[in-house]
Amino acid sequence: MSNTHFVILAGGSGQRLWPLSTKDCPKHLIPFIGQKSLLQQTIDRILPLTGSYKNIWIITNDYQLNKIKNHVDTDINVISEPAARNTAPAILFTCHKIQAVEKDATIVILPADHFIPDQQAFLCCLSNICDFVQTNNKIATIGIKPTFPATGYGYVQAGLNIDNNVYIVEKFHEKPSTDQANQYIKQDDMFWNGGIFVGKLNTFLHEFEANAPKLSSDMHKFFDEKLDYHDLENISIDYAVMERSQNIVVIPTSFEWSDVGNLNVFLSLQQKFQPAKTEIINIDGQNNLANTNKKVIVFIGLSDLCVVETDNVILISKKEAVESVKKVLPQIYKTHQNTL
Repeated sequence: MSNTHFVILAGGSGQRLWPLSTKDCPKHLIPFIGQKSLLQQTIDRILPLTGSYKNIWIITNDYQLNKIKNHVDTDINVISEPAARNTAPAILFTCHKIQAVEKDATIVILPADHFIPDQQAFLCCLSNICDFVQTNNKIATIGIKPTFPATGYGYVQAGLNIDNNVYIVEKFHEKPSTDQANQYIKQDDMFWNGGIFVGKLNTFLHEFEANAPKLSSDMHKFFDEKLDYHDLENISIDYAVMERSQNIVVIPTSFEWSDVGNLNVFLSLQQKFQPAKTEIINIDGQNNLANTNKKVIVFIGLSDLCVVETDNVILISKKEAVESVKKVLPQIYKTHQNTL
């Protein structure tokens, strides 16, 4: 797989994980299970498939550029998107960078903030996908078999079976309501959208041209110094390409996977895989989560809470309400910017 290049998307700020995630230490750089960050775990996960740091690309922003360079091996290609324009421009920008060094590359797109404990199952799945796209001009995505009716994930619906465990994507579905999620989990053709995309470089470029022609054209203008990057469309890869293309396939899998998108997920995984991180005592209560600075947390008569302590913030939230942490950030910005 010497011509396979791995693109890790690491430009997010991780606001939903505040106060653990801050501008100076975004969520993909926070020490996580085993004290390795999610970004470092992502790199470790793919390294056996590439064998070389030189085939790994991390796309981020100017503010995080040096932080990430200091965080990873020096042979890794850490590049900065000229402006934040969402995942579609970021991926297309990186494809052009890779094209300059290897025109016949295969590309694997991965988020920096996913947690996959079974590395061997992941490697086996990804290796099979890479083999498939080598002989098929399609973009493949991994579909994760749902284990609960998640409302925080997008879903991908499998259609026609065209190869061994390979299905044409019938439709990408937005994050569902609770009722929709309860229905999806009963369907054999519905999977979580893992946000991992694999295909030949030329296939990616063709799909951008076919489904997002203005963005494709404008990116060429940018590299020809005829357009400012800020003027590119702000759009996700799902909206720009995946939901429009008829050339996407899904490969279902059942390995454990989590998009570490909020405090509930972060703390639940930490408690499951690193229970000694914070000692919790429950009296007449249950299902509480906490992350503290070497303190014992005692819950009496309380259930389903998240408690997070940093050097200058203590956050207490119902588990079901952790997504609302973003609502407090404008107020925090006015009065306590040093905590962001």
